[in-house]
Amino acid sequence: MKYLRFDYLVVLGMLVFMFSPAAVAQTTAPLMQASDISYIGRFALPNGGSEPATYNYGGYAMGFYKKPDGTKTLYLSGHVYGPGYFGQVQVPADSQLKPFSTSYSSLTTATVLQSITDAMEGHGNIENNGSPNWAMGILAYNNRLIITAVNSYSVNNTGGHVVRDTLTLSGTGHVKPTSGVYSMTGGANQRSIAGYMFPIPTAWRALLGGPAMTGECCLSIISTTSGGPALTVFDPDQVGVISPIPGINVLKYPTPTTPVSCPTEGACQSNVFNLTSRVLGGGFVPNTRTVFFVEGHGTGPYCYGTGPECNDPIMPDEKGPHAYPYRYQLLAYDANDLLAVKNGTKQPFQVQPYNATSPWVLPQFTNYHPQGSAAAFDPETGRLYIRVEAATNPVIDVFQITVPGSGDSVPPDPPTNLRVVSQQ
Repeated sequence: MKYLRFDYLVVLGMLVFMFSPAAVAQTTAPLMQASDISYIGRFALPNGGSEPATYNYGGYAMGFYKKPDGTKTLYLSGHVYGPGYFGQVQVPADSQLKPFSTSYSSLTTATVLQSITDAMEGHGNIENNGSPNWAMGILAYNNRLIITAVNSYSVNNTGGHVVRDTLTLSGTGHVKPTSGVYSMTGGANQRSIAGYMFPIPTAWRALLGGPAMTGECCLSIISTTSGGPALTVFDPDQVGVISPIPGINVLKYPTPTTPVSCPTEGACQSNVFNLTSRVLGGGFVPNTRTVFFVEGHGTGPYCYGTGPECNDPIMPDEKGPHAYPYRYQLLAYDANDLLAVKNGTKQPFQVQPYNATSPWVLPQFTNYHPQGSAAAFDPETGRLYIRVEAATNPVIDVFQITVPGSGDSVPPDPPTNLRVVSQQ
């Protein structure tokens, strides 16, 4: 009887929370709109160095971290062929950000806080199959670094998480596991959980079942990942403590069941996905119901072949999927739909972006290569950091997303010409 009483109280407490004014207020919060996004400016990453300890041809992982003294920083992966190599830079002040048209040599260069080093301590080579291994995401959480890694062309579905037990990138004996990666439960395959990561706002954590989300999209051998953004709720504190890591999959598109139905796996074309698409990262905007993703995407007819065969001047030397012309855009999802998946009333592939018919286009990046690097979001201030070009002269572009109720969400006296996000 004692245990029945305990279970009754636990269930009662959960019901009280679910129907409390705070919980209801979150599920009825507003949705972010295109008008909530502005371009602020750009800054440079250090140019130079030798592979793999260089930001030139940088990799796919970037994470925002605010230090206890208030310093805003970014953890970034180094050269794409140096899996597990990371550095940390300080975000320049607003007054040091420059317009998009500014040449690289005239941009403010971010101050290096930690030099690029092998933060995975030699464990970044997670599968030896002749294809590159990539670090895909990094999350600073409770004084530890969670890093995701995949093999770029894995028939074995290799991908998962590792943990570094310090925020310091140098030094040995800090990484678990010492070989391979930790897998995750929840129903998603391992390559669709091993990428971007971001925190869930506090008020949504009990509703969705955890404090953070992880996901990945659009890797080669698309059937082993997701045909569109994927998300699994998890607790970063459990990485390295519980194996496999408990997870709750709330978004995933097994091809050909993509965000819009495709006749075959390769012939998909829509506003939000085809085989040229890549999701760089995203975030959950506090005091809203919006979870968003930054995506590179081809808008023309889908074509498999060489650049000349597919009339593609942006990827002329690549044989594979093409859909010229290209753009970068934001896809926005209603967290209530993700909650419905968690509660069992929807399937992960049934959830659609609420702006699917008109994704929010970032016109600065018109006809850039769609396979960009990474994106990171600061939920406190609403700053969105995007790295598109991965070659030499690396830069970070800074956008502002209005966060309701945050005094820091709009920069002081922004120039009127910076409202540059448009609907398709």
